Amino acid sequence: MEFSIWQIELEVKKDIIDIYPSNGNLENVIKIFFNLILEGQFTELQDALRMRYVDQDFRKFDTVRTLLLGQFELYVKYIHKSIGREPQKTLKPCLTEVFKEFSYLQEGSDKYNEFWAKNAIDKTPTYSPEYFQYIFPLGKEFKLTYDLRNSIIHNSKLYGGQTPSVKNLPSDIGAIIAVMIHVTELYSYLLEKNQLQQTKNSFKPYLESIKKEFQKWKNRFISIEGKEDFTIMEGYAVEELKENKEECEVERRGSIDNLRKNEIPEKRMMIWAEAGMGKSTTLQYLTFKDACAILENEADIPIPVYLPLKLETETNLTIEDSISAKIGISKKECLDLLHKGEVSLFIDGFNEILKDLKEQKRREIENLMHDYPDTFIIISNRPQTYIDFPRIPIFRLQKMSKEQIILFIEKNSHLSFVKEKIIREMNSKPSFFNVISTPLILWMLINIIVEHNDIPTRRTVIFEEFMRRLYNREVQKDINFDIEEFDSCLKFLALESYSLNYSNSALYRTQIENLLIKRKIKYGLSISIPYFIDKVIKLNILACDRNLISFAHQEYQTYFAGEELEINNFMWD
Repeated sequence: MEFSIWQIELEVKKDIIDIYPSNGNLENVIKIFFNLILEGQFTELQDALRMRYVDQDFRKFDTVRTLLLGQFELYVKYIHKSIGREPQKTLKPCLTEVFKEFSYLQEGSDKYNEFWAKNAIDKTPTYSPEYFQYIFPLGKEFKLTYDLRNSIIHNSKLYGGQTPSVKNLPSDIGAIIAVMIHVTELYSYLLEKNQLQQTKNSFKPYLESIKKEFQKWKNRFISIEGKEDFTIMEGYAVEELKENKEECEVERRGSIDNLRKNEIPEKRMMIWAEAGMGKSTTLQYLTFKDACAILENEADIPIPVYLPLKLETETNLTIEDSISAKIGISKKECLDLLHKGEVSLFIDGFNEILKDLKEQKRREIENLMHDYPDTFIIISNRPQTYIDFPRIPIFRLQKMSKEQIILFIEKNSHLSFVKEKIIREMNSKPSFFNVISTPLILWMLINIIVEHNDIPTRRTVIFEEFMRRLYNREVQKDINFDIEEFDSCLKFLALESYSLNYSNSALYRTQIENLLIKRKIKYGLSISIPYFIDKVIKLNILACDRNLISFAHQEYQTYFAGEELEINNFMWD
């Protein structure tokens, strides 16, 4: 099995914990230490750590000590270089800079001179490592590391004329590693600040692409007037407590954004919601919001990654592959980010995975949650009786309240009569409130009222009226637009694509073309299939992502499939 430095985090901590100064943040410091080793390509350091903590072969420990001591000076210099300092030429001035900056030993003081002092005759150290044990943090280990390094690299003697002992190998190795990690800790603030700035700069193109993608996503909310300017409303969710809950357990509730930032120490959320309630929109919006925050100088926020599972169609590509491809980095860099918790994953539409890949992707998500505990992961799904991920908390996205409906109308229409008509209808017909309490349906209704000033009150009729008026708009603009043939192809495509996977999973363009050829031949349609596909994508009824095509909203697929079957409430009950 290929060695990964991250597999030895706990072993390193256990090895140094007894000698290391009290620090509740030691795990994070070790992570920074490992990151620097990887970034600086300290392959000999990696080899030494592997031999010590993976091989655990005592016969190799002498090599481990030698490798660590040989890399010590280079590592300290690399830290100084990483924070923008000009590295000193040799180890003594490097350590002098560390001691002075953190008030361990002041240059010219008695203790400072004693640290470097040597016997005039045999050049052995005048003072033992134990002498410095209580002078400054890890004083004994700093002195031991410095003296060992001179003894092995320059063939000199230790205190008292001794030579490095084989029996001291485990403790010597632990001391050297503890010193390296402690120097890392001293500069950790500057290192992280520098790293965050570098991260922000390197990911800027990716973050800018998120902003563009979000605008494209908003455009999937079709306007009959042709002016896509949809305003997002943050979803409100309530935790679904399990039947065997503790008596003191209280359900968590709030916006998804507030919950993830303040209420979810487990860093795992499952969002349940019916089609049209805004699962995808919520996750897209959080991705967009995080990207904007990073670009606006809040670079300590993890890099957001929105991953629609309906586009996961390749059996030989893992979710980790998709994440690295999306960000535009290598698989190795991607795994490092996941280990460090520097990515937030928004995994959308577990219910939309290709049926043949569902179990494979479920296992991959389980592995993600197990392997990367510091990475915040949110998954969206339809409500279900069988729980795919029983160990993570479930939050049910709530339908909009009357107050939220009114606010939504105000944000998405400047016409006062639209709000007045909808409020009047809500007050006179309680069932109407349930019909329009999802964002997509309400958005359609607003467009219908603006266009024709009437107000359908049933869900299916709202879809029907909205599509009819959209078709009429296209007829006036495009002489080749045949409503009957266009509608016939959409209904057929919706039912066929659903029948393939029982979901809105994406299909390749060639697959869609082959499906539509059957319809065209069976009914003698004259419509051009390439024209149909391009038109339906342009209208944002279908969405095209990397040559994969799906319905822009699962509600569209549901409506048209129901129309094909002549079932008014297909999958809506």
